[in-house]
Amino acid sequence: MSTQTVDIQINQIMESVSTSFLRECVEQIAIPRHFKAQPKNNQKLVHWMNEQLQSYGYKTEFQGRFANLLTLPPSTPCILVGAHYDSVPETPGADDNASACAALLACAKAIAKYAPQTIADALN
Repeated sequence: MSTQTVDIQINQIMESVSTSFLRECVEQIAIPRHFKAQPKNNQKLVHWMNEQLQSYGYKTEFQGRFANLLTLPPSTPCILVGAHYDSVPETPGADDNASACAALLACAKAIAKYAPQTIADALN
């Protein structure tokens, strides 16, 4: 695969991420959701994120004492993207860390749409 082809595919991936999608995610996520202070909101959010990721074709599982959401790639290779979904108690946490969660979901959605071939070719 030529460098030009990879660049075109990366541009397609980047262009598939919309500001409206990111805004919608932040609006959904930006609620008080500290794991101890607002456990119901915290659980509601992690289950919503789980549903989103599964709708993109990812396998998911909860892991560890705090039931962290682990997303497994539909195939290899994989790209590691991380974000935490709790917030400071009693705050909506738009910047801590709803914005990163929105970016994570946008990356996952874009990669799922164009993966695994685009990503595999870009890495080779």
